[in-house]
Amino acid sequence: MKRIMCVILILLLLTSCKGKGDNMRVERDENGVLKATGEIFAMDTYMQVTCYGKRCKEALQASLDEIRRLDALFSVGLADSEIARLNQTGEATLSSDGARVLTEALRIFTATNGAFDCTVYPVMRLWGFPDSHPNVPAKEDLNAALLTVGSG
Repeated sequence: MKRIMCVILILLLLTSCKGKGDNMRVERDENGVLKATGEIFAMDTYMQVTCYGKRCKEALQASLDEIRRLDALFSVGLADSEIARLNQTGEATLSSDGARVLTEALRIFTATNGAFDCTVYPVMRLWGFPDSHPNVPAKEDLNAALLTVGSG
């Protein structure tokens, strides 16, 4: 579980690249340590990843590749991702990664008394977050969407 949480945190806090090697910079930091930095847009957010050390470029590429792999599994914007299929049909066969992430999301939902809820996507869509079309939903629409969310 700690590994999945680390991956999630990396995804939320870090990188972006359009393809292998795109937007990758390799240089030395102020202490002379080799560092590689890359950028990526995945899971509807911009991330920047920096790796340090002799094999920083390889580590950075592996990190970006893993983010792309997970984005392909979990992105709501990709129609064939596990999460998109789950959102569309209400059911999906999950990979072991998908099952672990969902299990952890449910654990966090319980631990936060519902403050973190991975089922909030219908509400996000009403507000226009996934497609970058901001919108203030009608109260009736929002109330109806709220009836469809809740991990509990």
